[in-house]
Amino acid sequence: MQATASRAHCSYEQVNGIHLFRFERPSRRAVDEWLLHLDRVYASSFSDERVRIAMEYAVRGMPHLSYATERLRQWNSAQHHLPRTRVAFLHNNATMAMIIDGIVRLLISERHTVHFFNIRHADDAFDWLMQP
Repeated sequence: MQATASRAHCSYEQVNGIHLFRFERPSRRAVDEWLLHLDRVYASSFSDERVRIAMEYAVRGMPHLSYATERLRQWNSAQHHLPRTRVAFLHNNATMAMIIDGIVRLLISERHTVHFFNIRHADDAFDWLMQP
């Protein structure tokens, strides 16, 4: 009998106060894992602090946008009084980033600020996240 290793589709780590989500595969499971991580981040946050998030999507393949949109809409409707959040979305595909930007702007509240950065400019993204 062979043991199979379960690999994360969306990994999470916290680096210098920034919550880093890295999409490892373009899958529905990645979306579900991301939202589970996001639940834990917000559950441990205080309402008066700014949450800083970096989302890295540099894998080959388009994300499951319709699934992600519906799951994010459901997740948002279940949330109440989220703290102010700054999100840097790191990508390697400008067309995909434009599509995701349009979807995100329809779904997020005014308490969230989102900015898109090419993955080559990750340092700029982290600098932007750390601004007051």
